[in-house]
Amino acid sequence: MWQYLPSPRSVTLAMQVRDPVSRSLSGWMEKTLGRGTVPQYRKAVETELGILEKCYNTSLALIDIHSGKWVCKSVPDQIRRFRECVTSLSADKLWFRLHWVEDHNGDPVRLAYRDQSQRTSGTVLQGIYVDQIINYICAGFHPEQFVITTRTEMSQAPSR
Repeated sequence: MWQYLPSPRSVTLAMQVRDPVSRSLSGWMEKTLGRGTVPQYRKAVETELGILEKCYNTSLALIDIHSGKWVCKSVPDQIRRFRECVTSLSADKLWFRLHWVEDHNGDPVRLAYRDQSQRTSGTVLQGIYVDQIINYICAGFHPEQFVITTRTEMSQAPSR
């Protein structure tokens, strides 16, 4: 996107994020069409947290845990590494394969839900915003070009 803008340094990116816990619960309710129970939600979150604990820092994380510095990786590379890690852990390999869409080159590009029976995965991952923001920085944007606010802040003081 950076390379297509006439003057990319003059662009301000406004991002509105949700509280990650609210985002997770809301996503769960949407994906289960409001029929999910608290015990089912807890089990899905525990399962996902176990997978993220083992796979996140080796594949998706864009901050090096040892140096604290940003590490730019292509999105297809991040997703490919995540898929490899999840597949190596999961007896039910469908959890991941059904949730990523590939482009015409076979590169995984985005999360999608194609099988209604598998719609409960990814509710925690979607609320991890830091790497989504760093992907923009890796694409060439600078931190001072961002205005990041929460839904709560916008509803309490929309004119700021």
